[in-house]
Amino acid sequence: VRVAEARLPGLRPLQAGARWRGTLTNLALENLEASAPGFELSAAGTVARAGRQLSGRLDRLAIRDLELTLARPAEFTAAWGVRPGEWRLQLDRLELNGPGRQLELGGQLIWPGVGAVRAAAQNLDLSRLSGLLARPLDPVLINNLSLGANWTNGPADYYLRAAAASLAPLPFSATADLRGNAEGLVLRELTLATPGATVARASGALPMLIRPQAGANLVQFLEDAKLSLTAEASPDTHLLSTLAPNLPFAVTAPKLKLEVNGTGRAPKGHLTLSATQIHLPPADLPAPVISDLRLALELSPAEARLTRGSALVQGQLLTLTGKLPMGPAVWNGLLHGAAPDWTTATARLHMHQARLAAAAEMFPTLLSPQGALEVDLTMLPGVDLQGEIAVTGARTRPLGAAGPIRDIDLRLEFKGAQMSIESVRAKIGEAQVQITGGVDLSGKELFRGKLPPFTLSLSGAQVPLERSPEAIIRADLNLNVLHTNGAPPIISGAVRPGNSYFLADLRSLIPGKVAAPEQRPPYFSVSDPLLADWRLAVKVEGDKFLNVRSPVFSGMISANLNLQGTLQDPMALGDLKMESGAVRFPFASLEVQQGRVTLTSGDPYHPQLAVQATSKQFGYEIRMDASGTVDAPVLQFSSTPPLSSEQIVLMVTAGEIPGGAHSLSAQQKAQTYAMFLGRDLLAKLGFGDDAESRLTVHSGEEFSEQGKPTYRVEYKLDKNWSLVGEYDRFGDFNAGVKWRVYSR
Repeated sequence: VRVAEARLPGLRPLQAGARWRGTLTNLALENLEASAPGFELSAAGTVARAGRQLSGRLDRLAIRDLELTLARPAEFTAAWGVRPGEWRLQLDRLELNGPGRQLELGGQLIWPGVGAVRAAAQNLDLSRLSGLLARPLDPVLINNLSLGANWTNGPADYYLRAAAASLAPLPFSATADLRGNAEGLVLRELTLATPGATVARASGALPMLIRPQAGANLVQFLEDAKLSLTAEASPDTHLLSTLAPNLPFAVTAPKLKLEVNGTGRAPKGHLTLSATQIHLPPADLPAPVISDLRLALELSPAEARLTRGSALVQGQLLTLTGKLPMGPAVWNGLLHGAAPDWTTATARLHMHQARLAAAAEMFPTLLSPQGALEVDLTMLPGVDLQGEIAVTGARTRPLGAAGPIRDIDLRLEFKGAQMSIESVRAKIGEAQVQITGGVDLSGKELFRGKLPPFTLSLSGAQVPLERSPEAIIRADLNLNVLHTNGAPPIISGAVRPGNSYFLADLRSLIPGKVAAPEQRPPYFSVSDPLLADWRLAVKVEGDKFLNVRSPVFSGMISANLNLQGTLQDPMALGDLKMESGAVRFPFASLEVQQGRVTLTSGDPYHPQLAVQATSKQFGYEIRMDASGTVDAPVLQFSSTPPLSSEQIVLMVTAGEIPGGAHSLSAQQKAQTYAMFLGRDLLAKLGFGDDAESRLTVHSGEEFSEQGKPTYRVEYKLDKNWSLVGEYDRFGDFNAGVKWRVYSR
């Protein structure tokens, strides 16, 4: 029989063949061969079956890649079903030899009650089997191996002596010498070394035995047997860098020392662990750098006590102490593979006046390097967490247009698996904000570098959301932040803007065809990775909240908007209403009769205009209708008496009066242009059209009998009293005081 390609799990495709002859179950195997690129095996022998027994003899065996050949024929016998659950195997001395190398196997089994097995090897390079295996082996050389075990219806008497080495990818050598029997295991030597240094060493006596007939409980522990174990480990940098891809975290210069004695039921001893630095794996939240780790654990029959636990977290000292009740039942469970009940532990975590500048390195776009942190937490039995975390004098980086949050003082109180915000004081600008809420710590989100579930409420009066020389946007805040498992946090609630102004050029609000989130409605974006995906569901309502003063428009704005999307890519839907105002041209000021700017879900980043404004200028009643989008508006003009759109545009922008009855001199046009261009500068300097719109000037509504444009001037002393003056159509100058009796 010949097989062209045989595919078996874990092996490369094989070519195999066999040739035999015989009668019924008595066969003479003349040749058996199997090969793969880089591997070749051949064998010959005889096999015979009689009932439930199989016997035979191996006359020839050669493994080319290991350079091993059979030294002498070896006989074997296998039997099954003699007794229920029992099988037998006997192999005479199977000896394979090669240049300077040897492999020997032999023994007798009546499983599971009786056994006598042995094995020995010398100078075997396991990497030579890489031609057979799907995944190549590292070059590991077994210098010496000797093992054996004997048992008769009881614990095994066994031994193992071995020495091995590897040259790549990590040079190391390992030795082991141990012996075990019914009284336990004696570990004479167990070492792992790299060139020039011993990485790990262990020796001692362990109260454990091997009982083959025990089935799944093959390894058993002796509660009253002697326990004496000493172990040390100090991996070097080269070893750690090689093992790093397979470790849950990166560690620098770790050192471990363990000394345990007593009995299996009542051990005692101590363990110390130190490391220069620990780097946690990447997660949703930035991982801190942990350095100078030092742990000391004392073991006794009654408890395991952490007498010293300290580390520098981002350079700040963190201490940890604790204890875990043990007792005979717990130690017995450990001997049989059962973990202790950690809910019975007590621990205390403390950090005194840590500098928040260290945390700012983890969140460079969120936190400023100032403030202090105090941590005092105690875990009581039952996973009952008690204590508090206090932050004083903290400050954030500027958060969008609102600027930084300053003077942050907070106290977090822990009770059980809940963290509550007891008190918070913070300022945005000069406005005070308050935060209340709680965090659910019953899950394991923090241990996986994720945000735990929490509920927060934020409130404040006249909080500045935008602060710049050209604009101040203030609002009353009543917001809630909710985070549940499996979804980003969502911000909901209401924002009521008021007492705000905008002095910038309106062209700065035009988004254009392609615009970044902070350059289009609602004109803010938070890109910090910790906050960027937080969702928005906020209602924005403000009645006459915004006083706009720009060269082309002045007036009061009301808002009715819904904020949606995320903090990084927010979206505003709804409308802005012009409650009052004027659209300004150099030679005309049109009073807004009605105006609305609408943001729809179909095109949320290009506001739609619907504005109507009228004015009386040079004896004409002028009307303007604006529609379309703010970045491409459509303006339509009409008048009474009727004029063409071109004539109206020339009149309001250049002072060209149709009909020829009246005209403006070059000096009058220059003065009007100067007033128009200087109005915005005066407003920004605090004169004329300031936030209260104290000064109002109307010119050119008619012509006087002398052929000059008329003027009306009003200066508000307060909301009811004004000083007024005019140059009327009769050519007279008038002045007086106006008292507003009633205003809608």
